[in-house]
Amino acid sequence: MQRAVRRSAELQPQDAQSAMTSRPESPLPASPGPGARRRWVNALFPGIAALLVLSVGALLLRLPPAAARAVWVWEWGLVVAAAPLVWRTARGVADGRFASDLVATLAIVGSLVLLMPLPGLIVVIMQSGGEALERYAEGRATFAVRELEAAAPRTAHRVRDGQIEDLPVADIAVGDELLVRPGEMIPCDATVLDGRSHVDTSRITGEPIPVATSPGTRLLSGTMNGEALLTIRALAPAHESQYARIVELVRSAQASKSPLQRLADRYAVWFTPVTLAACAVAWLLSGDAVRVLAVLVIATPCPLILATPVAILGGINRAARLQGWGQRGRRASPGGRR
Repeated sequence: MQRAVRRSAELQPQDAQSAMTSRPESPLPASPGPGARRRWVNALFPGIAALLVLSVGALLLRLPPAAARAVWVWEWGLVVAAAPLVWRTARGVADGRFASDLVATLAIVGSLVLLMPLPGLIVVIMQSGGEALERYAEGRATFAVRELEAAAPRTAHRVRDGQIEDLPVADIAVGDELLVRPGEMIPCDATVLDGRSHVDTSRITGEPIPVATSPGTRLLSGTMNGEALLTIRALAPAHESQYARIVELVRSAQASKSPLQRLADRYAVWFTPVTLAACAVAWLLSGDAVRVLAVLVIATPCPLILATPVAILGGINRAARLQGWGQRGRRASPGGRR
């Protein structure tokens, strides 16, 4: 029976390129979509505006007739550049979120009140730059997860009563006999019933050398069949197989917070009251509002607080693209190497 099925399949000549029809071409763009790019640009806008204002003011200082207008340009430029940041912070405070950007907002407002716009512009550049990096890293990480989901097989070939029928991988049941043509992805965790081939397991295990398979070899979903037909028996549904578990693991890692990120969030909660207490002490000891502004500017924790989510999201993006993320060292088959 198996030989008859293999002959039937061989009557449908396919090379490794055309056999990839079991995985439809990904409709995803080659980079994060316009929505992610728009969020990144919106976050970066205040920093770009502040940088332009600083540049214009610096040029005016070099022109004696217009030097007096430099501070005026910086003040109004700070109002325009900081408005989005101050508005977002005000909405967060109204919703009960007292994050680290509250200190930055107080520094910006203090710069405007004391007519000292230069420190406020620097804070705007720092805060918006960190937020833009966070939005960019988040978009890249989200896109990497979508790429993993799009690369999953969509169609399998089930052998029943000597006939081959195509079915969605979601309909695969444990014990189904499946046919895998050259160049196709293994749709679910399975064991080889008939055929000998080489399977590329680098996507799952990180091993660069294809693994020789024969009857009895166990295969993981997400690995790629090589040069010959294989008849396999499903050991698990597609949604419970290795590839689906890895995609879900990456997705849940992106949605959750690491211990380091939770620590940074807790740090941001109590850092703001401590900073305000330090401002009060500076005012009581000196009576100088400029010293209060100095405390706020120095205490603005943009690099510290915003660097943690950037690092976490960037790490997820990198891990999703590396060969063998999290699976190196595990066996790809009963006879595979550790």
